Amino acid sequence: MPAGIITRLIVRMHDYIKNNMFWLQGVVIEREQTEALITSNTLERFISIKVKGRNRQDLFGIIRYEIENIHKTLKEPHVKLMTHCICSECISCASPEFYAFELLNKYIEKGKNTVTCPKSIEEVSLTALKINITKNLEVQNENCCKNMKIVETALLLMF
Repeated sequence: MPAGIITRLIVRMHDYIKNNMFWLQGVVIEREQTEALITSNTLERFISIKVKGRNRQDLFGIIRYEIENIHKTLKEPHVKLMTHCICSECISCASPEFYAFELLNKYIEKGKNTVTCPKSIEEVSLTALKINITKNLEVQNENCCKNMKIVETALLLMF
């Protein structure tokens, strides 16, 4: 993952930072009764975005727009957009399956409505995966966000 992506994102999103909740590897932003937790894992080369609230899609779009602009300044490194599985097993699992948006779009183009989760062997709605609105999850990895309940739209950016 190119150095400084999360730092640049924090700077670009400074107007939306909630109560000065930012740190070296992440930030909590808020806009129109909607919050996002954005964290970076440099060792595993990904950025995780979790959004909760009324206007998830709008805030999610703003974040993606800013990340795309940052990528343009970095000569557009290869990024794989992924979303986690929402089957009954993965929804409560610490390490759920992830699907690339490219793959989900191919399934949709071929007229498929579901994809099979390799963990649970359950059929999962492609529409639900694309929107990816999940049940309550706990964020446990950052001090300022411990026990923060999230109904989230999630995205993973793999570098």
